[in-house]
Amino acid sequence: MLDTEPSPMRPCGMHANDIRPAPPAAHQIELQEPEPDQVRAARKCAGHTQTQAGQLVGGTLRTWQDWESGKRAMPAATLALYLLLTGQTTVARARQALTAGMISPSPL
Repeated sequence: MLDTEPSPMRPCGMHANDIRPAPPAAHQIELQEPEPDQVRAARKCAGHTQTQAGQLVGGTLRTWQDWESGKRAMPAATLALYLLLTGQTTVARARQALTAGMISPSPL
């Protein structure tokens, strides 16, 4: 059974209000990239180093550092994947958040 009801947030997780949806285009949904502090908070909550976090999503240490420093924007879908892989959200909530244009982590 998929969890479709809102559930309490993990103490160190981000909240739905922390990520703003981008204005939708006429033919597609665009996701707002997470802020660098949100990327850092998700990694710290998972207890990963930047190297471990980068490898988990198929990236590198440098890529993760760039995301956390704000040098490059992390794609919202990459953060959704990271939150799923680290147990900071469920598949149902990630699917709902991505289709709504926002990301909302929750406990399993």
